[in-house]
Amino acid sequence: MCIPVHTLVEGDPSPKLDEILKAVADHKGVYLDTGHVSVPEALRLCELKDQYGIENLIISGSVAKIATMDELKKMVKMGALVEQSMAAFTAAQMVPLTHYYVEKEYASIDEGMKAPETEGIRVVAKQIRALGVENMVIDTDFGRYSLSTPVEGLRQFISLLLDMGISEEEVRTMVKTNPEKVLGLKLLPHFSAFYEDE
Repeated sequence: MCIPVHTLVEGDPSPKLDEILKAVADHKGVYLDTGHVSVPEALRLCELKDQYGIENLIISGSVAKIATMDELKKMVKMGALVEQSMAAFTAAQMVPLTHYYVEKEYASIDEGMKAPETEGIRVVAKQIRALGVENMVIDTDFGRYSLSTPVEGLRQFISLLLDMGISEEEVRTMVKTNPEKVLGLKLLPHFSAFYEDE
C-alpha cells in the first residue's frame, strides 16, 4: 500500500501518514526511513520530522541516488542521515564485480571512473566528501536471491570505498557508529581489521 506524502508545505498530512509519523515519534528506538519516494516528498518528510518530534530520519539510497547535492545538503541540515546502498550500484545497474580491479590503472566503469558523473561508486565517495561521514550510513540492501550475502556485499562495498580514498575510520563511522546512534545502542569500541599492535 502506498501512502502519499503531500509535498505542499501548508496543509496537514493524510490521516494514514499522520498515524505513522505519530507512531515513530512515540517510540524513540524507531527511526523513519523515506523509502522510495520522490525528492520533494523526502524534503517534506524532513519538515515533518521536526513537526512531529521524530529523532532520526534516514534518506534512503533510492532518494540519495536521484537528489542533487544541494538537495541532500538541505536534508542533512534539517537533521537527516543519508543512506547509500551497494545494491543500487550492482543489482539495478549491473556493475560487473568480476571486472573489479584494485590497480588504479585498470579502474573501469565498475567504479564509475569512466562513467558519467551520475554513475558508479564514485558518486558515493563524492557524497561522503560533500556531506561528511557523520551524516551518512552505508549498507547493502542484499539478502536477495542472486546477490551476495549481506556480509560479503558489505565487504565489497567497503573495498570499493577504500579504493575511492575513503579511510578505514570514515567507513567505520558510516557502517558502525552512525547506525549505533540511530538505533540507540551503546557505542561499542572498535577493533582493527589489520591486527595492528596497539
